[in-house]
Amino acid sequence: MKEQPPPYSTSPPPAGFNPPPPQHSGHPAPSHTVIVTTTATPISLGPDPARMTCPYCHANIVTSVESEANSKTHLFAILLCLFM
Repeated sequence: MKEQPPPYSTSPPPAGFNPPPPQHSGHPAPSHTVIVTTTATPISLGPDPARMTCPYCHANIVTSVESEANSKTHLFAILLCLFM
């Protein structure tokens, strides 16, 4: 069975221990102000791969589009041809 450590209130701090200074409540005041501005560029994607920077994680990525025709696609095309 493991021995429990002594309570903090009864043991003196070890030699050379300097407690951290007291902190103020809330966040400390900033030493300087940083203003970040961005310009919004429209993202136009199409069927061809495009190189772009992810707006969320800022990683360089290559987009891709995968499509597959199925029976619903063919049925919709037939209905359009018949009624339009």
